[in-house]
Amino acid sequence: MKNKQAFTMIEIVVVISMILVASSVLIGSVMGVIKRNDEQKKASIRESYASASILYFDEYGACPLDVDALIDKKLISAELVKGYIIVVDPITDCRDENKITVTKTES
Repeated sequence: MKNKQAFTMIEIVVVISMILVASSVLIGSVMGVIKRNDEQKKASIRESYASASILYFDEYGACPLDVDALIDKKLISAELVKGYIIVVDPITDCRDENKITVTKTES
C-alpha cells in the first residue's frame, strides 16, 4: 500500500477562497487610491482654472469663454486639463473655484 500525499478538494477550495478574498481586498484598496487621486487632480484643475480666470479677468475685464482662451494666453497648461472637461456656470463668477465643475472624459 502506497502512502500518497495529495491535497483534498476541501483544502484546494479553502486556498482558492482565501486568494479570492485577499485579491478583492487589494482591488478595493487600489480603486480607493485611484479615486482619491482623481479627486485631487480635479481639485488641482479647479484651483488652477480659478487662478487663471482671475488673471484673465484682470487683463480683459471678462471671464474666459472656455479653457482654450486660457491655454492660448498661456495662463493654464494644456497638459493639466488634458482628458478633463471644465464647465463654469456662465451666470456665476468664473473666478470662484466652487462654481467650477471638472469631469474626466472617457478614455
